[in-house]
Amino acid sequence: YYRLFFPFLVQNVKKLLYIDVDTLIVGNLKELFEVNLHGRPVAAVTDTDMPVRSDLGIYSAEDYFNSGVLLLDITKWKEQQITEQALKIIQEQPDRIKQYPDQDALNMVLKDNWYKLPVSYNLMRLYVPNEVPKRRFADFLEGKKIIHYNGKKPWFSDCEHRLRHVYQQYARLSPIVGADKITKVSLPKAKQELLFRSRMVEFYFDHPE
Repeated sequence: YYRLFFPFLVQNVKKLLYIDVDTLIVGNLKELFEVNLHGRPVAAVTDTDMPVRSDLGIYSAEDYFNSGVLLLDITKWKEQQITEQALKIIQEQPDRIKQYPDQDALNMVLKDNWYKLPVSYNLMRLYVPNEVPKRRFADFLEGKKIIHYNGKKPWFSDCEHRLRHVYQQYARLSPIVGADKITKVSLPKAKQELLFRSRMVEFYFDHPE
């Protein structure tokens, strides 16, 4: 819930960029910070992992954002009491936001009141097509700014993010011994089979020959 309180933890700051910890910054963020929010309190990227959230009063998949990368207009945020409204939903309607508490609450509060950012600023799992072979990851990432490992994380063996290998490249540069270690995850048979199929699809596109 920290992202709800950051606007109150800074002073003399008009604009704040919040980024989740399960991300890699692979491009310059200057252009992102300078984005014109057009009077909206928040700019974010549509979350394609989500189905249509009619349960939240959102009737288009394009209208639900991922809260892993948020550009905040602090003045607008405070004026519109975004934190207070989100906390009220979290406290009073917990059954509606079981899976993604703060993200769901923010989407409810900010319905039709957020600015849509390009995908390059929050490159989530489903924004990376299987058709991109591993050997062309560098080309694919040209112009991209933030990779977001939403869902299963790249430090676990069952990660399905196509760019999990990019995380390993960065982890190997870390001075921390074992930073690139992959933790083995025990999966039930059904999930093992799904993961195997996913890996085979990747192998096909990585090695079409």
